[in-house]
Amino acid sequence: MNFNILVFFLLISLGRSISIFSQNNETNTFIELLKTNNFPEAHHLFDTTLQKNFSEAKLKDTWGSISKSLGTLKSYKPNCDKTIDGFQVKFITCEFEKQTLDLKLVLNEIKEIVGFFIVPVTQCDDKKGYKIPKYADISSYKEEKISIEHDTISLNGTLTIPNSTTQSICIFIHGSGPNDRDESIGPNKPFKDIALGLASKGIASIRFDKRTFTYKNMSANITIKEEVVDDVLSVIDYISNNKDLKGKNFYLIGHSLGGMLLPKIVEQRPNVKGGIFLAANARSLEDLILIQSNFLANLDGIISPEENQELTKLKGQVEYLKDSISTVSPSDKLPLNVPAPYWISLKNYNQLETVKRLSIPMYFLQGKRDYQVTTEDLNLWEASLITNKNAKFKIYPKLNHLFLEGKSKPNPNEYNEPSNVPLYIIEDISKWINSNQ
Repeated sequence: MNFNILVFFLLISLGRSISIFSQNNETNTFIELLKTNNFPEAHHLFDTTLQKNFSEAKLKDTWGSISKSLGTLKSYKPNCDKTIDGFQVKFITCEFEKQTLDLKLVLNEIKEIVGFFIVPVTQCDDKKGYKIPKYADISSYKEEKISIEHDTISLNGTLTIPNSTTQSICIFIHGSGPNDRDESIGPNKPFKDIALGLASKGIASIRFDKRTFTYKNMSANITIKEEVVDDVLSVIDYISNNKDLKGKNFYLIGHSLGGMLLPKIVEQRPNVKGGIFLAANARSLEDLILIQSNFLANLDGIISPEENQELTKLKGQVEYLKDSISTVSPSDKLPLNVPAPYWISLKNYNQLETVKRLSIPMYFLQGKRDYQVTTEDLNLWEASLITNKNAKFKIYPKLNHLFLEGKSKPNPNEYNEPSNVPLYIIEDISKWINSNQ
């Protein structure tokens, strides 16, 4: 399974999906043009500005890679429509030879497509979709929509606050990709589960839509500073300046990439009371991508010649990143086709060295069934903090990367199954927070 598909599966956080921005008045026409390999006509449907950012050759290469990974697109049919932040979102269920996935098409007010994503099949039927966890006591808290302004960015979020007096407030930090405030994936909303669970135990929280979720057309020069760090700092400042929230102990809860960057954020805001690391990667993102690619390609026990070709290509991109990347490196030489500034910002940050300088209490939680960030990462964090008595580590045998339970060999399809973060995670986090007031 090549990097185009892995953008979703590897980076859960991944609200992780591949994103192709385009323009079209008839979604079926666009899909049909891709299905019949009519790339000139498909590319002609792109917005003029976006044509410059996504060439016809890149569209052809991307669709070709998807076809190699998943096989021929055999059929497609509408799944459901939703309205999200003023955009109409269409989910089209596509049956490929090897796997069935949704094409998520985002349309503006005049029905032009402004986003094209590959995601797990969305559970549009409410009976099969997300359900508030049973441990959430809806009478014990309230949720308020908030908006946090900084520079030219507006962060839309949710403040979940207990009805009783609370000493603590948590800030959620997403994994890679354009995640919403709940870190939704398929029918699951792990951030919302944890927020409601903590509120039921007297702990407030703020979760917000990532800027790459709200603002679809971000600059190609975006780095981890703009993608994650600056916005979390703004939320911290929002709490510090809010008359109803300031004075509370605040904790960061970072998932995947969010956990990786948590130490960087704390260094800039040392008044953070504590950090909770959920499946935080200790290894570099490019190394994980290569490891995960091999895992997914070998799920059926056979690596096809096409998959082997894609893995070889990805390995070359990782090697180029490590040895030769510069500010002018073309994105097609780099993993996931992500521009050089982003990769350089990651290379300039060492999470294992940074975390050694922190004195705050830290809690590392890791699912044993997580194939995206594994127990090897947890071991590396633990080795770096071996003399730090403020660091605690725990492994959960049944949990995957989303902190949802599963059985047998882990695979991406289990993210399609509706589930909730188990109560014991809520209890462990709340007990830890209460013990570190």
